[in-house]
Amino acid sequence: VGLIVLAEPIVAVAFGRGEFTREQVLATADSLRWQAAGVWAIASVRAVLPMFLAYQDTKSPVVASAANLLIFAPAAWLLMGAFDHVGVAMALSAAGIAQLVTLLALLRRKVGRLGLTAVVHSALRSCAAACAMGAAAWGITRLGAWERGGNDLVNVAVLAAAAIAALLVYGAAARVLRSAELADIADGVRRRAGRPR
Repeated sequence: VGLIVLAEPIVAVAFGRGEFTREQVLATADSLRWQAAGVWAIASVRAVLPMFLAYQDTKSPVVASAANLLIFAPAAWLLMGAFDHVGVAMALSAAGIAQLVTLLALLRRKVGRLGLTAVVHSALRSCAAACAMGAAAWGITRLGAWERGGNDLVNVAVLAAAAIAALLVYGAAARVLRSAELADIADGVRRRAGRPR
């Protein structure tokens, strides 16, 4: 959500410095948004793969990778016609989701019920916190003049403020929503700091 909301400011500050035109900034930001839309699936694939390795199953991940390719190739070919380079980003996200769904289906067949109800509840809390974060970041980015690119120090400051506000709002919202993952992170920080709970 952060990457989606901050796509234009990030690209404008990082690349919009002269030869990288306004049109190129907007085109790159569109691609970044669609790639960000599939980040959750790609991250989840990384979390699920070790479960197959624990069962010494190397075939299932290959099958899921094949599903990724089978979705990506035709989707990219079809979407590029209407959306140019953004179509490739769309296809990447769709392929990542297809790979995750395939892995979960194969894992379900191997071990039975996966307990995904708890995962869905956690994901809904994370989505709610992410929406609050996105709203805060979006509100702050309205203060930037992104057509001026990264040579404008005000834009740099606005992007930094938006990123900091996004982190703070997400943390606060996750705390209000009693996110178990936030508690786990806090416990890990305490352990590293050597402080008792």
